[in-house]
Amino acid sequence: MQNCLKLIFIALLVGITSIQYSLSQKPPDLSKLKTAGEKLKAWHKYSNALLGNGEYKALVPVAKKGLELCPPDSLEHIAMFNLFAGVAYENLNDYNTAITYYNTAIPAATQCKKEDLLMLGLSRLDIIYSKQNQTQKRKEVLDKMKVIGDSLQSLDVQDHAITAMAGYYSDIGQYEKSIEYRLKCIEISKLQLKKDPDGVGTRLNVGFVYNNLANLYNFTGHPEKALEYLNLGRPYIGSDVLRHGEATQYVYFVQTFLALKNMDSARVYYNKAYTDMPQGDTIYKVLSHVNREFGNYYLEKNDSVRAVYYAVQAKRYADKDGNYNAKLLTSTLLGKIYFMQKKYKLAIDELSLAVKNDFEFDKENELSIRKKLSESYAKLGEWDSAYKQLDIYTAIFDTLMIQKASKNFAEVEAKYQNKEKVQEISAQKNQLSFARKQKAGLIAGLVLLALIVGVLYKFFQDKKKSEAKLAKLNAALSEANQTKATLFGIISHDLRAPVNQVYQFLKIQEQNPGLIPDAEKAALSSKIKTAAGSLLETMEDLLLWSKTQMDQFSVHTNNISVHTIVAQAINLLKLQAEAKQIKIFNNIHTGIEVETDENYLHTIFRNLLQNAIKASPVNSVIHINSNAHKIEITNKGAAFTQAAFEAVLKDNTSSKGLSGIGLKLVNELSIKINAKIYFENPDSETTISIIELP
Repeated sequence: MQNCLKLIFIALLVGITSIQYSLSQKPPDLSKLKTAGEKLKAWHKYSNALLGNGEYKALVPVAKKGLELCPPDSLEHIAMFNLFAGVAYENLNDYNTAITYYNTAIPAATQCKKEDLLMLGLSRLDIIYSKQNQTQKRKEVLDKMKVIGDSLQSLDVQDHAITAMAGYYSDIGQYEKSIEYRLKCIEISKLQLKKDPDGVGTRLNVGFVYNNLANLYNFTGHPEKALEYLNLGRPYIGSDVLRHGEATQYVYFVQTFLALKNMDSARVYYNKAYTDMPQGDTIYKVLSHVNREFGNYYLEKNDSVRAVYYAVQAKRYADKDGNYNAKLLTSTLLGKIYFMQKKYKLAIDELSLAVKNDFEFDKENELSIRKKLSESYAKLGEWDSAYKQLDIYTAIFDTLMIQKASKNFAEVEAKYQNKEKVQEISAQKNQLSFARKQKAGLIAGLVLLALIVGVLYKFFQDKKKSEAKLAKLNAALSEANQTKATLFGIISHDLRAPVNQVYQFLKIQEQNPGLIPDAEKAALSSKIKTAAGSLLETMEDLLLWSKTQMDQFSVHTNNISVHTIVAQAINLLKLQAEAKQIKIFNNIHTGIEVETDENYLHTIFRNLLQNAIKASPVNSVIHINSNAHKIEITNKGAAFTQAAFEAVLKDNTSSKGLSGIGLKLVNELSIKINAKIYFENPDSETTISIIELP
């Protein structure tokens, strides 16, 4: 689709769609032209010839010369030559300079009301910001594109905006949104085809949009849906399947059938790539790609003989194509195969080629290559080289971890970890002594909980002694007894079990310290620490709930990061989620803030997430999104309805678990911060828990 967009980009800049230029075309002699308009037109045509032939280095000074020729009031030409310069620098990987030119073209296009040029500049910025992983800047660009697309009738402009939105939501992991926008792309492409039924480019664009949607379904693990859309797009592409710069359909069919384990059909399209293609550079690109797909397939099957055959074919065609990225991908594949075959010297040769790539925007891939290189050197006993690669790997890993860390990490540490305790633990040399101290901490926590229960009981007993308010106290006493029963039920059911589990872990450590490897001890200690933190959070919930039953309850509001609140809760519930192999996706942008009470919002969200984990089946996923002032938790499992929620709030009987008291606490806290809690069910197996903030 990017190639198709490039064709449209060129056509719009020139204003025509059927002129080709020779690589050897010379610049026009401007001295023979009289008017400024004639000179601009000739220079514009020459610039477009360079762009069409991919001569980006030569295009840079030509575009700058075009800007020098532009009168100050020729805004359309100023916009176009800035776009020429921007796309030249972009393809030369000088993204910062490209951004400067695009940002100059955009206001010029806005002033002269050339929406097509304006949209082109914005779409190129979107692509660059996507490569640089600058999500916030990209979101600002997409918001502008959406406003323009919604306000104009031009289908081309709308198509640019919707295509960009589809790519954005795909990149940030909101695949349902991406699919929604790609379906809109199909609708607009078909409308364009109705207006231009004989246009080859218009017809091909419909097929390419179907292909892109199929590719997204393949990426998200739904090859059956991918096959459905590939078959829908095939009639539109027809015999042009491997022309016009697009060579993806056969590759997508191969990917899909391999994912479906339908080897016969995958080979049909593999063979088509050899027999149905026009000769030219494109054939090598496609043949390299389909062979690489088969190589990866057999690598996953641990069939190194077949894997290396296809990988060698992929590399041969990548060399013929001359595409640098394809060469690096095939070298990576070959390196992993040779490592599997224990041919470590060959693995090093290939991986050393692969690691020469510019991984500025793909650090995760570089990590895997560096790790495999280090392991290969280690297998050969070349420890200096192994350590060197390991050092690079560690530096990249540390950088990634720093980038992923929350900007409020220090605050989270201060809240949930006692600094003196951390220092004391790090100084411990005896793991058994550490376990005993943890056990003492848990016992102290239970004692504290017992004191809380005693204070509550005494509070209600003191109220009972007042004869002057006997009628009011009878109702209060009944409520107090109910609260006490609920509290003891929670202590018995929800606190006793995890405390007993942690106690058993500690007992094993104490009785058999020598039987547990150091790695397992470290992992066990981490789990104990996390469990203790979760237990402390539960105790805080009980204390907070008990305070809601009193009059001493105040709200302290400030600006807080929604993403941070969500991340804290996910970390606290990590063990529960891992026990059921549940993946939790925090899709909330780090820049979203709300003004509310941090502790109350954290408690509300954590209780709702805890219930979502309990309700979710094993090996499922939970998505957390934010829309305006709403936080949404989506999980599978038996649906929990709004009616069920209201029934819990009306039910005054004792609950055997936190689900009842937790939901009541959630309701009471939400009232205090003027929030609204409700539940939606798109189907009988989905629950969306919604926190709507003012």
